[in-house]
Amino acid sequence: MVVVYFLLCLDEDARVHATDDFYFSHHPRFPDLVLDGQFLQLTCQVSVEQHIVYHWMFNNKLIENTARRYQNRSTLVFAQVHRGRDTGQYQCVALNTSSGFTTASSLADLRISWVGPSAKVAVLAPKTPGIINEGNALKLKCVVEGSGYHVKWYRNSVQVSPDLRIVVDEAEHTLTIEPLSVHDNGIYSCEIRLGEDEPRVSARNFPLTIARPDVANVRVLPQDLIVQKGSAAHFDCVYENARRVEWFYHGNDEAPMKNTTKGHVIFPNGTLYFPRVQAKDAGSFRCAGAVRDEEELVERPTLGYLVYLKIVVRPEISAKSFFPIPVNNRYVLRAGATLEVFCRAKPEAQPPPVITWVNSRKELVSDSSFWLIESVQPSHAGEYTCRAHNGYGSVEEYTVSLIVTILPDISQEPESSVSVDEEKPFQLFCAFKGSPGPLTSVNWMRSRHNSTQYIRVESSARHKIIGNRDGSTSQLLVNASVAAEDSGNYRCQIITQGFDPVYSEISSVVVRERLRFTAKPLNQHLELATKAKINCRAHATETVRVKWTKEGRGGLPNHVRAESDGTLVFDGVRKTDEGGYVCTASTRSEQINATARVEVVVSPRFLVRPVDTKVYEKRSLLLECSADGDPKPTVSWDKEGQTIPRVDGSRWRQLENGSLYNENIRPVDEGRYGCTVGNKGGFKREEMELTVQLESVSSVVQTIIITFSFASGYILLVVGLIVYCKRKRSRKAGEPEASPLTVLLVEPPPPPPPSILPTTYSVPESTILLPSHHHHYPLHPPSLASVPYTQYERQSSSSGKRTNNSRVNPTHLYEAAHLTTGSDDPRHSPNTSSAYSSALNGGSHLSRRQLLHLQKIGRGQFGDVFTAHMSDSPVAYVAVKALQSRDADEFNDEFHMYSKLNRHPNVVQCLGMCRATQGAPKWAVYEHTEAGNLKSFLQANSDYITPENLLSFAWQIASGMQHLDRHRFIHRDLAARNCVVDVAQAGTMLTVKVANLMMSSDSIHEDDYGEYRNRRVPLRWMPAEAVLDDEFSSKSDVWSFGVVCYELVTRCQCLPFDEFDDGYLLELLGRGTLALRMDAGQFAEVRTLINRCMAVNVKDRPTFDDILAGWRSG
Repeated sequence: MVVVYFLLCLDEDARVHATDDFYFSHHPRFPDLVLDGQFLQLTCQVSVEQHIVYHWMFNNKLIENTARRYQNRSTLVFAQVHRGRDTGQYQCVALNTSSGFTTASSLADLRISWVGPSAKVAVLAPKTPGIINEGNALKLKCVVEGSGYHVKWYRNSVQVSPDLRIVVDEAEHTLTIEPLSVHDNGIYSCEIRLGEDEPRVSARNFPLTIARPDVANVRVLPQDLIVQKGSAAHFDCVYENARRVEWFYHGNDEAPMKNTTKGHVIFPNGTLYFPRVQAKDAGSFRCAGAVRDEEELVERPTLGYLVYLKIVVRPEISAKSFFPIPVNNRYVLRAGATLEVFCRAKPEAQPPPVITWVNSRKELVSDSSFWLIESVQPSHAGEYTCRAHNGYGSVEEYTVSLIVTILPDISQEPESSVSVDEEKPFQLFCAFKGSPGPLTSVNWMRSRHNSTQYIRVESSARHKIIGNRDGSTSQLLVNASVAAEDSGNYRCQIITQGFDPVYSEISSVVVRERLRFTAKPLNQHLELATKAKINCRAHATETVRVKWTKEGRGGLPNHVRAESDGTLVFDGVRKTDEGGYVCTASTRSEQINATARVEVVVSPRFLVRPVDTKVYEKRSLLLECSADGDPKPTVSWDKEGQTIPRVDGSRWRQLENGSLYNENIRPVDEGRYGCTVGNKGGFKREEMELTVQLESVSSVVQTIIITFSFASGYILLVVGLIVYCKRKRSRKAGEPEASPLTVLLVEPPPPPPPSILPTTYSVPESTILLPSHHHHYPLHPPSLASVPYTQYERQSSSSGKRTNNSRVNPTHLYEAAHLTTGSDDPRHSPNTSSAYSSALNGGSHLSRRQLLHLQKIGRGQFGDVFTAHMSDSPVAYVAVKALQSRDADEFNDEFHMYSKLNRHPNVVQCLGMCRATQGAPKWAVYEHTEAGNLKSFLQANSDYITPENLLSFAWQIASGMQHLDRHRFIHRDLAARNCVVDVAQAGTMLTVKVANLMMSSDSIHEDDYGEYRNRRVPLRWMPAEAVLDDEFSSKSDVWSFGVVCYELVTRCQCLPFDEFDDGYLLELLGRGTLALRMDAGQFAEVRTLINRCMAVNVKDRPTFDDILAGWRSG
C-alpha cells in the first residue's frame, strides 16, 4: 500500500511542491571511479527529517531491495556493483507523510569501470608484421574489454619510457616506435591498471625480432609455459650469429644461470630444461645471445627475450566463494523476488578459470559467474551448481539449493471470544496453508484489552505451544494456573521467510478474576490524638464491596469511618481504639477478610533533658534524663556515638529512671553524651557536654572564701536597702519603721505551661494571606495562614528568648507555634546577615559539638540520616547524612556538587562537613526545616491546603529543579518526601525546597521504595529508561516531577499507581503503557502538564525551562 501511494504521488503533475518547506540539503553523487564488484553507498538528505520517507528510483523505476542492492533509510547500498545491472541514472525521492508532498533530488549517473578477463598486444603497423626491418615504424595496441582503465607498456618486463622515437598514446592505448633499431628487439607486453586493483598483464604479447649480420639474431623464440607442479618443462631459445646463449632469472641480472644437479639444465643449443617443476621455479626468465665471446650480457635486462613459467593452481570453490553466502547451502526467496548470486573461484587460480552455472538437469543457466533470475517462481526451486574450469585437471563444482516460499493463508481462525475462570485452563487453535516448516513459523501474540501493543507468548510451564509435524497448525494451551494477567487479545502470527507476518483474527480472552486483596491491611502503631489511616484494597472481575468492623462490636466507633475506596480513617486516635479491625471484601459469590491489629502509642517526650555539666574530677556525677510515653520509653546513653552499657565496671551505672550515675569522675570521661529515648511511637535524642575540671586544695579554699565574701556583701547590701526604703516610707506615711529582720523575699511566679493548640483549631478568615489569582506567584509564595502565638510564647518573645518547651508537634501547620515574626528571624537582621551568609557558603568544616539533639529519621544510600539543632549558626535546624558505606567517592561528589551550587530559595543549602574520627563516621550537614518533608506536611494539613497553595508548591519545585538542571545536577529521586517545607521565613511564607535525603529505609515512607535487581529504588517515581537501563538525565527528573504534581493534587493521600503492585508496574513500564489515573475534574492544567512530563519518549518531555516558561505565559 505504501508503494502504491508513493507511485500515485509521483504521477502528479508537479514533482516538487513549492507549498512545502523542505528541500534536498544533500543531493546524491557517485565518486569519479566506481569499479565493478566494489562496495558502494549513495546518500541523500532533506532539510527537515520529521515525517520524511525516502525512496530510490533507477532509470525512472522504483528500486526493489535485494541482498546485493538495498535501501537503508536514506542510503542506497550496493553490496557489490554490477556493471550490467547498475549502470544508469539514480534519483532520490522524499515523501512527507504528514502533508503528502514529494520532492526529488537531481539525477546521479553511475558509470562503472571494468576490465575483461584477458588482454593481448596487437600489431597495427606494419600490415605484415612477419617482416620488420631496421628503420621501419612499429605501432602496437593493447586490446582488452572494459572502460576507465590505464595502460603501461613494457619490454622484457622493463617499462618503456617515451622519447623522440617512442610515443605512448594513453587515450588509444598504443605504442609507436619509429625508426626501429635492432636494439629494440624483445617481448612487448601491456599492463592494465584499474584503480587500486591488482594490475593485469596481457596474456598474448608481441616479440620483436630484427635481423642484422653483426648481431645475434633469434630464430626460435621461447614461449610462455603453464605446467602442473612436478611435471617437466623446457624453453627453446635458438640464436643465429651467436657465439653463446645465456639465461637469466628475471630480477637477478648479476650473473647468468648455471646448471644444477636437482634444478634446471641448460643445453648447448640454448634450451632451458626443468625435469620437475617446483614452486620456486615459477617466474620469468630472459634468454640472450652474444656475437663475441667478450661481449658482456650481464646487467642488460632489455637485451634478449622474456618468457614466463607458471604453475597450475586449481580453481577452488567453497561456500565463501558466493555472494551472498548461502545459509546451510540454501537460498530462500519469496515468490516474485529477484535472485542475484555471484560465484567466484579462488583468486590465485592459474590460469584464470571459466565459471558457469547449471541446473540439476545439467542445463546451462548462466555462462558467467553471475546467476540471475528476475522473478523467482516456485518452478525455479531446485539445485544449482557453480562450475569452474581452467583447462587443467577436473572441473571444480559447488551445489546450492534454491527454495521458493509462498504467502501463507490462514485456513482456521482461533475462537473469537473465550471466557474462563481464574485458575481454569483454556486453549486456542490456528491453522494455515503455505510453505511448510521450518520455512514458516507460528507464534502467538497477546496484548492487554486496552492496548494495541502485542508481545509474543513464550512457551513456559503455564503456556504450551503445540504444532503438527509440518508446522501448519498451532495450538496454545494455558494450564490450570490461569491468572488475571492472561486476559487480553490473542492472535496467531504466521511468519514465512521473505514475507511480512500474516495475522489471524483477534481472539478476546476474558479471565474472570477471583476476589483477592491488592493492598492487605497491616498491623499499625497509631499515635494518640492524631489522624490516621489504614488501607484495604481488593479486586475481582465482579464489583467488590469493602466493609470494616471492629472485633468485639458490630460496627465502628463514631470517630472512625470507612471511606468508599476501603480506607479506614481515624479522626483523632484514642486509647480505646486498640484492638483488631476486620476488613471484609465481598462480591456476589465470594467473601474474604483480613485483620489489622492496632496499638495506640504516645511518642516519647522528655520529662528531664540532659544539660551541659562541669564537674571536678574524683567527684560523683548524676546525668539526669527521663521521658514519658506509651509504651514506657527505653533510655539509652552514648558517648561520642559509642553506646554506654547499662553497667560499666564500678564507675558508670544507669538508674531505673534512665539517669546515668558515675561515682568517680575521671578526665577520660570528658566528652559529648547523648540520651536517646524511644518506643513504638519513635525516638528522640538530646545531647549534653561534660567538662571535667582538675581540682586543687588552694583553688577550693579560694573558691569558698570568694563565695562567702560575695554572699555576705550581697546580704548586707540587700538588708541595708530594705531598711533604708522602710525608713523612707515610714517618714512619709507616719508609720513606725519595720525591723530590719522583717524582710520580704518575693519570688516571681513560675511561668505557665505551654499551651497546646487543639487539633480542631480553625484559622480566622482575616488571617488568610492567599492571592486572589494563582497565575502570578512570587518567588516565595505566601503561606496558607499566619500562625498565632500562644500566651506563653508571647511572654517569651517579649524578652527576646525562645524556649523549646513551648513547641508542639511541628508537622501540623497550625501547631507550629514556635515561629517568630520576620523581625526576629536572624536571616532578616542586618547584624546577622554576614554570619548567615558564612553559614551557607558550603564546604566548610563543622564541629560535631555544634549538632545538638540528633534524631534518626531513616537510612539512605550512604547510611543513617538524622535531624539536629545546630548551635552557633543562623540555620537552626539541619539534616545530617552519615557515611557508613564504602561509597566515599560518591558521597563526597554529592557534597561538593551541592556546595558549589549558588544559593537558591527553593534548593536546600550545603552547610559543611564533619570529618570522620575514630569510631565516628563522616557527616555531611544540609539545611533542613522543622516543618519536615512535603509529603508529611500535606498529609497532616490536607484539609487546609488550597489549590493555590498546591500550584505554588509545584512552581517552587520546578524552579528549584531548574536551578539544579542548569548546574548539570541530576537528582534521581525527586519526590514529595525529598522536598522540605519552610514555614518560618518571615512568619508569613510557605517555601518548598528541593532536598536530597533519599531515604530508602524510612519506616514512614517504606512503601515508596520497591525491590529491583537486589536494590531498593523508588519505582513509582522513575521512568522506564531509569529503571530498566539505569539511564538518568534531566528528562528522568522531569518524569519524577510529573509524579510529584500528582502527589500534590492528591495531597499525598495515596501512592502513585497504587492500583498496581511492583511486578505489574515494571511490566507496564517495559511496555510503555504506564499512566497515572486522575479524575476528569481534577486540575485540568496540571493534568496536561503531568501527561507531558510523563511522555514515554524522552524527547517529548519538556525541560524545566519549558515548564516555567509555560507557567509564566499561562
